[in-house]
Parts: sequence; C-alpha cells; structure tokens
Amino acid sequence: YLFEMTNIRDQCSWVHMHQPEEATQKAKDLVRMAIAKSKLLQPLREPLVEVIKKGLVLGGGLSGMRAALELAGQGFDCALVEREAELGGNLRHIYSTIDGNDPQELLKNTVRDVLENPRIQVLTKTELKNLNGYVGNFKSVLSTDGSEKEYEHGVVIVAVGAKESLPTEYLYGQDPRVITQKELEKKIAHHWEEVNPCKHIVMIQCVGSRTPERPNCSRICCSVAIKNALNIKEKNPDAKVTILYRDIRTYGLLERYYTQAREKGVEFIQYELESKPDLKVEQGHLQLKVKDRIVGEETTLQPDLVVLASAIIAYENEALAKMLKVPLTADGFFLEAHMKLRPVDFATDGIFLAGLAHFPKTISESLSQADAAVARATAAIAKGYVTVLPTISEVDHTRCVGCGLCELLCPFSAIRVVETEKGSKAETIAASCKGCGICASSCPQKAVTVLHFSDEELTAQINALASLEEKEAA
Repeated sequence: YLFEMTNIRDQCSWVHMHQPEEATQKAKDLVRMAIAKSKLLQPLREPLVEVIKKGLVLGGGLSGMRAALELAGQGFDCALVEREAELGGNLRHIYSTIDGNDPQELLKNTVRDVLENPRIQVLTKTELKNLNGYVGNFKSVLSTDGSEKEYEHGVVIVAVGAKESLPTEYLYGQDPRVITQKELEKKIAHHWEEVNPCKHIVMIQCVGSRTPERPNCSRICCSVAIKNALNIKEKNPDAKVTILYRDIRTYGLLERYYTQAREKGVEFIQYELESKPDLKVEQGHLQLKVKDRIVGEETTLQPDLVVLASAIIAYENEALAKMLKVPLTADGFFLEAHMKLRPVDFATDGIFLAGLAHFPKTISESLSQADAAVARATAAIAKGYVTVLPTISEVDHTRCVGCGLCELLCPFSAIRVVETEKGSKAETIAASCKGCGICASSCPQKAVTVLHFSDEELTAQINALASLEEKEAA
C-alpha cells in the first residue's frame, strides 16, 4: 500500500507541475484508482539470489589489469581475458605523460603485480565466445587458440579499450614525413635521431574527429599534442613547432601545459572545418596551406615533419555487445546505464564498464573508472547474494503450456522454458527480470503475471475510473 501511495504521490507531483489546471481532478482520479487497487494487493517479497564470488575482466590493458588487481585485493578470484599475446594494451605505446610521469614504469609494475597475484588467472590470446546467465551466476565460454573452456563467475567488467584510427588524408601512408602522434611519441622516446634534424614540425589536430562522419571529440588529442610539443622543445629548443587546431581542449588542470607550451614558443594557428589545411608535395618539399581563422588570411608553411592527431575509435564491439546484451553509442563505444547516476554500470545487472571501451580518457581517469567499476562489482557479490525487486513476473504452471513465446520476446532474457515433471514450463529468472510486462501481455494462456500489476488489480483501477466518469456524467 505504501509503495502504491508513493507512486500516486509522484504522479500527482508531475500532474501539478505540467498540467496545473487539471491537477485537482487528476489527483482525485489517481487516488480513487489506488484505493481500488489496494484492496487486491498481496505482500511482495524480495527474492534473494546466491552469487558466485568470482569476476571476469575483459581486456588486459591498464584498466583491465587495475580492475583485476582491485578484485584480487578484496579477496575475489578473477579471470583476466586478453585477446593479444601480451598485457598492456595502449599503455605499451605511451612513453611519457604531460605531467612528467613514466607510463612504462607503471606498465612494468602493473604487469608484474598481475602475473604474481595467485587470485588472478591471466588468459592471453583468449576471446569470449559466449556468455549466459545473470548477475551473480554467469557462465562464459572462453576460447584460447581454438581450445574452449567454461568459466563461472558472478560479475563482468568490460575494459576492452579502443584504438588509434589510421588517417586517410594529408598524404598519410604516402609520404614518410607524415606520421601520427602515436608514431611521433615512439620516435621521441627511442629514435630521436629521426626527429632532431627537423627544423619545423607541424601538428594537425582533429584528423578524423568532429566531422559529420565522426562527430565526437577524441578528447585527449590536444593534451597529447602539447605533451609531444613540449618534449620536442625540451630536447631541441631551436625546433619550431606549430599546432593547427580547431579548439584547444586541455580540460581541467591540463590548461597550465597549454600556457607553458605558448611560453616555450610553440605556435598555435586556428582553422575551421570548412577550410581544412591543404598539404601537398612541391619539388620534393612538403607545402602546407592553412587559413588562419583569427587573422583571416591564408598562411603557407614548409614543414619537415607533419604529425596528425588521428581519431580514437572503438573496436568492432557489436558482437560482444550483443553477447553481453548491453548497448553501444552511435560511435561504437559502450554506453553506460546513466551518465550521472550509474556511470560505470550497464542496464544489464552484474556487468560494469571501465577505460577506453567507454570513451577516450587519460591514464588517471582510466584508473579511477576501473576502481569505480570494481567498487560496484564487489558490492554486488560481497554479501554472497543479491536482492531482486519484487515487481517481477511470475508464471502459473497450471496454465503454462511451454509454447516459448515469452522466452522469445523477453528483451532481458529473463524468462526461459524448462522441462518439469509436468512437461515444458516457463520460469522467470528473478535476477534478470525488470518487470516490463512483455511476457504477461503476450502470453496466450494468461499464465504470466507481473507482481503488483496483475490483471485483477489493473481491471479494478479501470473500473474505478469508469464508475467515477459515469457518476459525473449522470
């Protein structure tokens, strides 16, 4: 009854806010319907579902390794699945950070801690082939070099990462003097002799990002460009570095490095999408024309090296998302349940998100999100059971004929047909059910009922409203 009256209060508040002229009458109607329904209410119980106190982490990059270590640190066994031959992901290709830390040292220490932890089962060259079950009771099929094995676990953390796209413009792949920021960073760290002779280096931002075809911002490109520019100026103060940008997005405390780059002599030229830079080879030399948005005039540059900030894009996640029954954004990244309220959860209970699989982010942000995902995951399995909302579907086996229509239509795979002593019957998987009512509305035998929303209760509400309208009409 209290549950129903709370629902009525919320509805009345909405009506008062959006339809104030009808608020009094609407409130009377809602209260009359609630009273009619309350006469038929039955006690609801919260089902308890036992859980397997193990985790599965998909992705052996920094976020995945951090998640596995945090799970192990809280006393839970886990399997760390990586499709490549070694751990590390994108961190293997990062040699410095904008604030001066050593990512390779972080990588070495993290990999060592993961491999030495007895609670972490590391599975390289392995892919997830199938996943069934629900929060607390998942069953995965993992394939390693063609050999498959089953792994049971209670939660899943998705940390499959993302990748740098390969540009299709500005002569990339046609001229060795055109490279990406990722390639430049490696040259600065290990092949400085290839960069040192360059007197003028031009960096072009937003290559493949913030366009009609790919409207999202890759978010970390500006800070990476400024980081590499500062590293070049530190090694060779006489080198001229020019950054062609649309907007500088060194968000938060990173803005100080943008100021530092200007103080070091790094030149910034703003361009617009409608007048992108034009790069050609003239008599063996690179010639770059760009219209300066601020000055309003075209400038011609003759760089020795052109560096492209190519877009960060998602892997081909469609098959994995379908397997996990979780959504993707229009750009192919995994979509969280709610940006503010559930930033590391999926709508599917028991599955959580971290790292570049969610969206481009810095190392510190990836670590924080991995910690948050583990906090949410361990909250789901630490008690040894999970509670389920009581407003779920229930099957009357005396009416059910096991036709399987409910199993076919359920968007959450929360109902299934099983063999019983009385033949095939449907049963609800309580931990997966969201109480949407599709099974109840589609059952030809009327064998499925959503608790707290039975046919009798809904009919009583309709009759109460109809009788009120008849009295007012009379």
